[in-house]
Amino acid sequence: MNSVIRSPLYGLALAAALLPGSVHAWPDKPITVIIPYAAGSSADTLLRQLSPEVSQRLGATLIVQNTPGASGIIGTRRVVQAPADGYTLLLGAANNFLIDPLIYKDLNYDPRQALTPVLRLFEVPTVIATNTRIPAKDISSFQQHFNHTPQPLNYGSPGVGTTVHLASQTLTETLSLSATHIPFNGVQPVIMALAANDIQLMLGSLSAMQSQISSGRLQPLAVIAKQRLAQLPDVATLREQGIDADRLNNWWMLAAPRQTPPEIVARIQVAFQQALAGDSISQHARNHGLLLIDDGPAPDLEKRLKEEADYWEKRVSLTLKD
Repeated sequence: MNSVIRSPLYGLALAAALLPGSVHAWPDKPITVIIPYAAGSSADTLLRQLSPEVSQRLGATLIVQNTPGASGIIGTRRVVQAPADGYTLLLGAANNFLIDPLIYKDLNYDPRQALTPVLRLFEVPTVIATNTRIPAKDISSFQQHFNHTPQPLNYGSPGVGTTVHLASQTLTETLSLSATHIPFNGVQPVIMALAANDIQLMLGSLSAMQSQISSGRLQPLAVIAKQRLAQLPDVATLREQGIDADRLNNWWMLAAPRQTPPEIVARIQVAFQQALAGDSISQHARNHGLLLIDDGPAPDLEKRLKEEADYWEKRVSLTLKD
């Protein structure tokens, strides 16, 4: 079933065909979408699923390029510095747009000023997990274990300042647990460390952890979502377990260099919206525990980004106060 495309940029996309020059000729070569993390993330798998449909709608090959490093900064900076011609895009996580400038004072760019939002693709309901060496099945038993054992509690994330880092710190503080943050380069190394008991806590997507959960190496404790995930029906939401933390979920947004012509931005937006409305993508999202997003008109997205930036500014000041 196709969803209604509500963005006012849709009219610009239709008008683009009437424009002369380079905008009218666009695209005449492959378009690269940079994901600033290693392969295997929920964004990586969804974008590769979307790529053939988007390529067909735009009339150009969509190349997915993983550019990990420095908590996503290396890949993000590459897009910021790219020509604003519609051939280099960013699929970044919330922290790449809202949190990095709060943490890295030598960043030399402000993502919200240097990049134009195209659309948020999806939100990732967070699975809170430990490994099966820890005698815990839910948040309460996990909390009790680490309150009554000398075992140190380490949690992992894909990097300092990522949404996962700040959300994990927020959770351990809420549970009054002393914990040490161990940053890794990407999601998969975090999962491997959790399975090996090098760390004892991880927040991440179901798609990233599903195979290790199914194999019995990881134990989900809770999910951060409005309702239980169909793939984990016996795992209660965090709210069901008495903790309100819905803002801790991560999301992924497509963006272009700031001066990219709005007609090109609109065409990219419409192509992705139409591809996201396909039945196969909806099924992929359900299978991997992802929530597809329709933010509505562009001003609504800008307003939401401002609200979330204010929230994370407070969290950063508390988490990284030392």
